[in-house]
Amino acid sequence: MATFTLRATTHTVRRTLRHCLPGLLTIAALPSVAHALPALADVQQLAVGESHACVLTTAGGVKCWGSNDYGQLGDGSLISRYLPVNVVGLSGGVSAISLGYRHSCALLADGSAKCWGKNLLSQLGDGTSTGRRTPVTVQGLSGATAISAGGDHTCALRGSSGLSCWGYNGDGQIGNGNTSTQPLPVSVPGGQDFVAISTGYSNTCAITTSATVKCWGVFDRVCNNFGCGFSGQLSPATIAGLSGVTQISSGQYFNCAVVAGGAVKCWGDNYYHQLGDLGTTNPNPLTLYDIVGLGSGVTMVSAGYKHACARLSDGSARCWGDNGSGKLGDGSNTDGLTPVVVAGLTNATSIGAGGSHSCARTTGGGVKCWGSNGSGQLGDNDPWFRLTPVGVPGLGNGVQSIAAGEFHSCAVTASGAVKCWGANSTGQIGNGGTLEQATAVNVSGLASGMSSVSAGAAHSCALSSGGAVKCWGRNDSGQLGDASFDQRLTPVQVSGLTSGITSVDAGDYHSCARTHSGAAKCWGQNSDSQLGDASLTDQSAPVSVANLASGVISIGAGGYHSCAVVAGGKIACWGSNNEAQIGDGTYDTAYIPVIPGYPDQGSTAISAGGTHSCAVVDGRVLCWGGNSDGQCGNGYSSGNITEPSLIGGLASVVTAISAGRYHSCAIGAGGQAFCWGNNGQGEIGDASTVDRPSPTAVAGLESGVTRISAGGFHSCALTSGGIVKCWGDNSSGQLGIGRRNGWLPGDVLEDRDSIFRSGFEISGI
Repeated sequence: MATFTLRATTHTVRRTLRHCLPGLLTIAALPSVAHALPALADVQQLAVGESHACVLTTAGGVKCWGSNDYGQLGDGSLISRYLPVNVVGLSGGVSAISLGYRHSCALLADGSAKCWGKNLLSQLGDGTSTGRRTPVTVQGLSGATAISAGGDHTCALRGSSGLSCWGYNGDGQIGNGNTSTQPLPVSVPGGQDFVAISTGYSNTCAITTSATVKCWGVFDRVCNNFGCGFSGQLSPATIAGLSGVTQISSGQYFNCAVVAGGAVKCWGDNYYHQLGDLGTTNPNPLTLYDIVGLGSGVTMVSAGYKHACARLSDGSARCWGDNGSGKLGDGSNTDGLTPVVVAGLTNATSIGAGGSHSCARTTGGGVKCWGSNGSGQLGDNDPWFRLTPVGVPGLGNGVQSIAAGEFHSCAVTASGAVKCWGANSTGQIGNGGTLEQATAVNVSGLASGMSSVSAGAAHSCALSSGGAVKCWGRNDSGQLGDASFDQRLTPVQVSGLTSGITSVDAGDYHSCARTHSGAAKCWGQNSDSQLGDASLTDQSAPVSVANLASGVISIGAGGYHSCAVVAGGKIACWGSNNEAQIGDGTYDTAYIPVIPGYPDQGSTAISAGGTHSCAVVDGRVLCWGGNSDGQCGNGYSSGNITEPSLIGGLASVVTAISAGRYHSCAIGAGGQAFCWGNNGQGEIGDASTVDRPSPTAVAGLESGVTRISAGGFHSCALTSGGIVKCWGDNSSGQLGIGRRNGWLPGDVLEDRDSIFRSGFEISGI
């Protein structure tokens, strides 16, 4: 949202989005840069929007990056940019910039203004409601000295001539006494007394000549047991008790001000703790609240959508409120009930809080950003996903085993040590903490002697060379098997499995193992009898799978079902069957193992995915179960496959299979990697985000792959020589390439060679 001082303006989905908006989004990835890029420099002003950001350069030009679904970057396209791009026609002559929800504006040195981006509610001020991918002139505006872009409206201060606003007015945010949308600038009564302005999502505030504050529109929200109500103010009204104001910032249903001495006071909505530790409601939204720990020394405050940030006189920064995507910058995703220190930021000169990210201008004219990077709003050329395999550093050569979980990954090194990376909120990384790890870290106590590892939804298990099993992470269903339901941040011994185990597989919330005698044992969640013991009772220690006391060749734990290859090369599955993942032609829950009629022999490997299953039979791949994303590989992305079905496109030399959440992967002839199914985050690895209902070659892995693992929305492969490569979703650092979803401040980079380096194009809007 826009933040204004007395002088000028200042100011983050996976499969769900695609399935909620069928036919609307077409995503086409562009190549990433391979060479090192310099940090953005020569910045005189920073502005932060909901999911994009812009800077005003010392030469008077404007550069923007991030989300561009409405053309808010002003480069003439609808392509989101992971690096700053020049705004068309604004290479000089600009004196200030401001960003709104989905539009952007610039104040020119001659007192005119230009805006671009979303214009559905006439927020660009050109008299139309036509979206603009490049700047257009605000009609009828002259003599402007400051500009502020809000949710879907915009305002400009015209010095002693007053204040003009335009755009959406359904909440009275224009301030002219009515609720009619204004396609052209209109005067706000009393505007001659304003010296600074700030537009929020649905309100506007101004500092008066007497250093008090007036606001209008919806700037409060009252919530109770019956829900939330909003009250609007159609014309400027004084905020009682607020004086000596030097700077203001309007966010989404809340506002903040810096007063004389550098204290911060906020008012309005507190559902996300924007006002501090007051619970999640505010009985009196017009009451001013002092922000704890910010009683002095603050030079600037910025109110975002669900959080706020402040810059202190020593160059440090504090943020508070909602911390989804790490936008508070303290290296966590824990909400800040009181301001937390932005890690490593000591030279900030200004700060901006956006929707799901934050940025700061630094000494010397650089910019650092942190938080969500789904649309490239961090400007570091590092998208949430990788469309082709990238090497995982820090593992060395000779890796023995790999595992891709839902949002984390693990590997066993040549020395028998276990390392993990990615999401860690329940301790699934096993390093004793709960902070996300974007590079491989050692699992505590497993520095040697381990032979394989498996990753579930939020827990992990490892097998030692002596046949013992240890697990760690989430344990609310007993999936760690240590006879408790307590979360474990480091590995614990699975009860009774101290030796003689030949394989272990971690499913979503349960785990299964094969003993040296060919018996199957499972533990953890049992809501669908996925443990195969004919009950529906969770088990915190291993139980024997009914009728599988011997003869098991391989075993796999899936979402809410399990499968095994048994003596004679037959398939047996048990547990949930709501999408036909048991493969017996029915949808009936299997409380004990069920053996489908086909195949009757020849199976050598099996893998249970989210709601589907796959097996290698005589070197070919058969899949069955849920097929909404083409994960069964039959060429279609619909319906369920009720019985094992041979997939095409793979020669009869498949050596390994892995069924993930909504996709599958296999190793074919010569060690070539293939994947199919959901590809919204690039988990197929073919340099696209188009779902693939048939086996598709993974780019760069045409040979030499020895192991493969399909996770939640990413995949990993082990190549000859023991090198690990991963691709797909990286929102939690599960690719292990060193970024932590931007949770800590990082430099915004500048590509001086081309503006078409990376990003994704959203078309059809």
